Amino acid sequence: MILSKDNESVKSFRKLHHRKFRDILGKFMVENLITIDSAVREGFCPTELFVSEEWIEKKDPRIEQILATVSKTHIVSVAVSRSLSTQDTPSGIYAVYPKSSQRFEPEGAVLYLNGISDPGNLGTIFRTALAFRMKNIVVDEDCVDVYNPKAISAMKDAIFKVNLFHDKDRSLFAKLKAKMPILSTRPREAQEVSQFKFPSLFCLVLGSEAQGVSPQIEALSDVFLRIEHFPEMESLNVSVSSGILLYAMNKFSQNTLQN
Repeated sequence: MILSKDNESVKSFRKLHHRKFRDILGKFMVENLITIDSAVREGFCPTELFVSEEWIEKKDPRIEQILATVSKTHIVSVAVSRSLSTQDTPSGIYAVYPKSSQRFEPEGAVLYLNGISDPGNLGTIFRTALAFRMKNIVVDEDCVDVYNPKAISAMKDAIFKVNLFHDKDRSLFAKLKAKMPILSTRPREAQEVSQFKFPSLFCLVLGSEAQGVSPQIEALSDVFLRIEHFPEMESLNVSVSSGILLYAMNKFSQNTLQN
């Protein structure tokens, strides 16, 4: 059992709290038994695992199943477990995974995230997208880090189940523009989403919480959509908007996501 917070494996894991080291190491952390268990059952096994002595003593069958899939496991004391956590209430189980490295060849509709700055919003959008079968997600370089622990906590196991792509200098956006219509959101001079018939192939852009879709992307958009709501509230939270838009996509589409 690891009893010291200064253990080298413990210190290496804590580096994953920071984006700089996640980028350098090409790894990220997941802190949630349900998420890790779900990922393992889907075939996504962690490369390294830290488990609190409390969980070992409980002999939870989920822990036993997870332990059977990991070649490098560390049992840690309660005090060390707390030092590994980024949450107010530590979960007691922490997994390390390699970052996604999928080649950009999306089939079907695409959700493009432009400058989403809040990790909770980003994670919720991922989870919502998966709920409505929107599995192709592109995140541009102005978004908060997808692997931020708060984002991972909000998206649950969606991080393993979507097709994730990172855009730089809008190179992927240019490819999408060449292949499909670009649908962007804005509050005025736009079609109400319930009146729009979604085509079979499209790229839906969601913009930042403060500024919306960037002027550069707006200038290249083919269609603008809005969500009608009472004027007492100026705008909707972007994660809430994503739920409404993706629901409408299913309800008012040309069978886009029925396969």
